Amino acid sequence: MPSPPAPLPKLGEGSRSRRGKLVLVEKIFDMDTSIEDRLKIVEAAIAELKQQNTHSEPNWIEQITGSFKDAPIFDEVLAYGREFRHADRPQDNVSTE
Repeated sequence: MPSPPAPLPKLGEGSRSRRGKLVLVEKIFDMDTSIEDRLKIVEAAIAELKQQNTHSEPNWIEQITGSFKDAPIFDEVLAYGREFRHADRPQDNVSTE
């Protein structure tokens, strides 16, 4: 009678080390690990990633969007950027913005 499979490593606090995660990857690709156990490892990893994503910092783009709208130099910067983008275009393809 075959021995029962070894318990799967947990993704929680004990496996946050690099080696712990490598063991999980090795188990996923180990042909002796059942497809059900592989799926459990992948599902646990996805759940951990989702949890990490909810604790992320605010989006920096959202924090700075509109912060220069009232600066008098901002329109000049936009004009320089527009001029730079159009500098290498052939004259017959230049459009007005």
